[in-house]
Amino acid sequence: MTWQPSKDDTAPKRIGPYAIEATLGRGGMGVVYLARDPKLGREIALKVLPSHLATDPEALARFTREAQMLATINHPNIATIHSLEEDDGVHFLTMEHIRGETLAEIVRGEPLPLEEALPYFQQIAKGLEAAHKKGLIHRDLKPFNIMVTAEGLTKILDFGLAKSNMVQDDISIAQEVVRGTPGYMSPEQLRGEEVDQRADNWAYGCILYECLTGKQAFAGNTPSDKIAATLRGEPDWDLLREHASDAAYDLIRHLLHTDPTHRMGMISLARREVEEMVARQALPSGITTARREAQEEGAGNLPVQLASFVGRRTNLDEIGTLLAKSRLVTLTGAGGSGKTRLGIERGRASASAFPDGVWLVELAPLAEPGLVVDAVNSALGVSEDGHDSPGDALRSFLAKRNTLIILDNCEHVVRAAAELTADVLRASPDVRFLATSREGLGVPGETIYHVPPLGLPGNGNDPAALGESEAVQLFLDRAQSVSPSFELTSENSPCVARICNYLGGIPLALELAAARVKILPVREIADRLDESFRLLTGGSKTALPRHQTLRKLIDWSYELLTEEERRTLERLSVFSSGWTMDAAEAVVADDTIEDWEVLELLSNLVDKSLVELDEKGARLSGRMRYRMLETMRQYSLEKLRERGEETAIRRAHARCFKTLAAEAAPEFLGKKQDLWFHRMDFEKGNMRNAIDFALGPDGSPRDALAIVADLGRYYAVRSAWHENMSLYERVLGAPGNGEPTTERARALNWAGNALYWIGEYDRAKGMFDEALAIFEELGDRKGIAACYGNAGHLRNGTGDIEGAIAFYEKQLALREELQDRRGVASALLFLGNTYRRLERFDAAREALTKSMVIHREHEDLHYISVLHSMIGAIELLEGDVPEARRRFQESLVLYEKTGNKWGISNCLNQTGLCDLLEEHYDEARTRFLESLAIRKTLNDPWSMSESFLSAGWYAARRGKFREFHVLTGAGEEMRSRLRNARTDHDSPFARKFREEVAGQASQEEVDRWRREGVGLGEDEAALLAGRLLEA
Repeated sequence: MTWQPSKDDTAPKRIGPYAIEATLGRGGMGVVYLARDPKLGREIALKVLPSHLATDPEALARFTREAQMLATINHPNIATIHSLEEDDGVHFLTMEHIRGETLAEIVRGEPLPLEEALPYFQQIAKGLEAAHKKGLIHRDLKPFNIMVTAEGLTKILDFGLAKSNMVQDDISIAQEVVRGTPGYMSPEQLRGEEVDQRADNWAYGCILYECLTGKQAFAGNTPSDKIAATLRGEPDWDLLREHASDAAYDLIRHLLHTDPTHRMGMISLARREVEEMVARQALPSGITTARREAQEEGAGNLPVQLASFVGRRTNLDEIGTLLAKSRLVTLTGAGGSGKTRLGIERGRASASAFPDGVWLVELAPLAEPGLVVDAVNSALGVSEDGHDSPGDALRSFLAKRNTLIILDNCEHVVRAAAELTADVLRASPDVRFLATSREGLGVPGETIYHVPPLGLPGNGNDPAALGESEAVQLFLDRAQSVSPSFELTSENSPCVARICNYLGGIPLALELAAARVKILPVREIADRLDESFRLLTGGSKTALPRHQTLRKLIDWSYELLTEEERRTLERLSVFSSGWTMDAAEAVVADDTIEDWEVLELLSNLVDKSLVELDEKGARLSGRMRYRMLETMRQYSLEKLRERGEETAIRRAHARCFKTLAAEAAPEFLGKKQDLWFHRMDFEKGNMRNAIDFALGPDGSPRDALAIVADLGRYYAVRSAWHENMSLYERVLGAPGNGEPTTERARALNWAGNALYWIGEYDRAKGMFDEALAIFEELGDRKGIAACYGNAGHLRNGTGDIEGAIAFYEKQLALREELQDRRGVASALLFLGNTYRRLERFDAAREALTKSMVIHREHEDLHYISVLHSMIGAIELLEGDVPEARRRFQESLVLYEKTGNKWGISNCLNQTGLCDLLEEHYDEARTRFLESLAIRKTLNDPWSMSESFLSAGWYAARRGKFREFHVLTGAGEEMRSRLRNARTDHDSPFARKFREEVAGQASQEEVDRWRREGVGLGEDEAALLAGRLLEA
């Protein structure tokens, strides 16, 4: 029998014509042997697909794909492939054999000196750059996949998980999430999202961090720990600071940005920065000093800035890199985004590279395009004597000069600025331009750099955390310049964050707002943001007139638009949370603007920096999205009202989103539900606006009813039950919505679902009963089956377990009769979960497993994640903690993919319980804390009560018996008030921990502590739990 590799086999003597000399390594996608090529007499490496994968079509396809991908690359820093062969069923690659050590073997947990590490990473970046140019993404870059020869040649190995951007892989989401190595996989890769080269850039940053510090950036004892650290943790930046230069530190921070839209996008940029670091190390110190002195004394006319320059380090570095390779770089961005200041600071930083100076030419004051050349000549001090024209004088002056010219504010003289730069660039090989404009100049060879707003803060009242935001830093700096005693405190931090977020991180708007700190408290500034055009005035008296008020700034941009562009901008203002191209066409187009014109008009507004591309929204929702800064939206909405078109455009907007809600409803159960859930996250504001219009005097309440009925599953998955209930009450109570229609019945069911989750069972029953009556009147048997399930939930919640089972069985029978497999799966899920609570584990596992089979057929990520969690709970109760942990981790990954906060918090809590049972107390504490933090935002008393019980159980294991009795008393009392038996507080775990603490305190103390817990409010109990877990 021909030998086949397996996990346990020793090395064979021969594979095909190749004699095997040793085993080099084993991995998930193959076994690698040292072999000898009999024809050429050379050592080669054989990578063989193991037998347990050779019969797997996907694994074989992936193995073949690796060979095909590698065959397209011939690069000294990537291992070379010789052939793809098959011998009697054995599939293998023949590859270059590289003698040396892996990077993992070189590091061995000890930091490498920077000068030793940089040459490795220069070569790794070159290899990745070659792969990325071919559209290939490695996806499993790690120290074990990087080989270094004795001569220092570095090569990337193992493209077994690589994928091509040029083709679409036919691999399911559920399979994709497990591929890669935790600790080096990017957050988006762990969440199972589509990845691009930025996933490799993340891994490159992780490896560089590890080489310089000797520690993994995202460490952990288990793969699950590493996944959790990546998704919710941060590297030890202080440790990196101890071992890295400033440049290396900044590079790694840029590479390890959790949001890929803010991460370094091209590995070539990292390579250049590494090469610059290598070059700086090679320079004698005297050269650096001389250059710095030249910069300080250099020619040019850059103005001295009176205000400090805040943040923007990454932007400065990126522009510097672009300026090094392009002779014309144009900074584009919205008005007030800081293009001028950024250009000046970049010019100042680059001064040493331009012996003939850096020169600023201010074009904003020019009334005529014909004055552009004169303005440049005036700024540079060019004499026109002896020349036929100002242009001739400028060309002659610059012919042999090495200089940088900053053309500031080109938008109103774009054509003239473009002609001048093109003319000079052709005639003067050592001249470079840095331009600022709302739109690009359109000159061949131009590189456009979009200046983003300053980084925005998150929510919260921690001054230290908020102070990391560049927008907050700028606001604080400018506020202290007018009110030196102003400080960021826990009291004013939420208001400052609100101001920064509302103003979109636009520097000018932030500076104008900060100027008001002198006369208004920040809370009042935040409350007056809706009046921002009146509030944000009175900027620096030395600024351009149009920079002294927000309205004048936007007037300037608006007046430069064509009439069609103005109409488009005004109509887009009704989108409160961004839009897609389809939505823009539906709302903007009418008798004055054709459908086909909308794309060009929208593109023009993007080019002019009045509309932005929403890259994060596009990545999460799977569709290109656009947005307007809130200040620009307010301005445009005012113009729309002045034109008298607001009602007509809002009607078109409401019609568009009613259609979208109807399209989304079936997709929430489909294979792409994660994209649809995320898409609705971005459309939430638009949907609310559509509902508000429908309920208003010019709308139709029936449209609002249809929208909430179609979005019911989305609202349920997002868990905002109190907010949702308020919405349902408004819509269900609107005039004309009381008729017994299918839409009303569906909305009633979803409203009842929200009431059930917040524990208002009597009101929920009223909603469910009315829905059932309507479905019965209409003869809608699927609707009736849904109501049977809701009736089961109510009985489950109030402790009538047998009654719940009876309704679930009734639902199951009807679903089977209707041949509704999805419905059958749901009924089985409800039954299985109820059997679990009764500790009938065999029956529960059987029902849940059958449900899983059906939901997998439909690739229903939401229910697959729910089922993993439920089955994990059974494994935990039966004592198989490792299997339970695996189930909870799979569930967590899918919940994070669909953005289900309730599910995420549940999995974190359950995994924390696994840690607690295995005596991993620090891990348990961390996960309980993370779960509690999420649950505080959900306003779900049941989930909070579970967190109190978990914290109490943690207290028991740590010998804190008072806290155990107080917190479990609080949790059990909360469930009693809810009449909630969904998770019985007399569960096996509750009994287990009560037994553990028995006898540790007198009965009198136990009674007193429990009374204390019963008397706590939810906020007080949450505070106690948080303090316990943080200690």
